[in-house]
Amino acid sequence: MTNFDSQPSSLPFKITIVKRPRFAKIEFFGAVTLSSFERAFTDLVKNNDFRANLNACYDFSGAIIELDIMDIENHANYIAEQFRERGSIYQLALVSDDTFNTALLNIFQIHLSKTSIEVEVFGSTRQAEIWLTSSL
Repeated sequence: MTNFDSQPSSLPFKITIVKRPRFAKIEFFGAVTLSSFERAFTDLVKNNDFRANLNACYDFSGAIIELDIMDIENHANYIAEQFRERGSIYQLALVSDDTFNTALLNIFQIHLSKTSIEVEVFGSTRQAEIWLTSSL
């Protein structure tokens, strides 16, 4: 597995593009706000190794999601508006080991179910990565 890390340590997330099998892994740390959520999305798309429709794993295991229902809906709408740059047919694995974060991610999954993005919520990164790479 070859990886490329592209984030300075001062950001509340780290983006890794896994080369084989190819997918993006975004690990969040500390408090996750709407701003940091959107910044991670934008930084992923701007990454030199990014390709449209790249499967991704958003890992919130080391984070506390500080978004309300309206923030979650707004971010889901933001993602839907970015299909041209991000792609519209990919798998998105959301990982949480916390009950409250998992509930919020399930709401996010429901909002994204209105799009062509295939989204699942997992309790571990291992489960998420198996799901992401099983179709590659």
